[in-house]
Amino acid sequence: KMQDQESELEDFLSQINKSEDMKVQEQQRLQEEAKQQAAKREQQEQAAQNAVQARPIELTPLKGQVDLRWYGHAGFKLSFIDEQDQHRNIYIDFWADSPETPAEDKKSPPNDCDLALVTHGQLDHSSHAPFLMMHGKKENRRIVCSSELGEYYQQAKKIPKPFIAQMQKGGTRDFGFCTVTMVHADHPSTCDEGKQTIWAGH
Repeated sequence: KMQDQESELEDFLSQINKSEDMKVQEQQRLQEEAKQQAAKREQQEQAAQNAVQARPIELTPLKGQVDLRWYGHAGFKLSFIDEQDQHRNIYIDFWADSPETPAEDKKSPPNDCDLALVTHGQLDHSSHAPFLMMHGKKENRRIVCSSELGEYYQQAKKIPKPFIAQMQKGGTRDFGFCTVTMVHADHPSTCDEGKQTIWAGH
């Protein structure tokens, strides 16, 4: 009987030890997970601090000079004084939802657009050109794009035809203060309108 009792006691103590070991292992696992999460948060915070942000710098270009402003992603703004001393602004692939777009342009799209050049129909390049037309103040403002994309803007976005200058690859168009040539690029594009995908050319 004594041997049986001793054996039972040993089993009991062994189970307690195993339980304690499991608790220690679980605590170690939780501590390791907490360290990993803290390290991940630190990396994310550091990446956010290092992210390049476009700064809203408004410049008045001198005649004969062109000022270039980056709006993030593929978006740019060209500003210059033309031969008639008019201040001109050309936007290329303006996308207000870009993380680098200045906050004031996210709240209210620019109203000084003369031309909005759209390279292709993917939304991060083409989706905000209509806003430049709707909010614009310049009488002869235009979206310059492929024929397919121009049709999409008219039908889906209800942009009046006079605000759209449709072009084909290899074509050149004179807008008075500048000329635009559409060159070939191997980049097919589509536009998503609800559940429908619309071909927007190359």
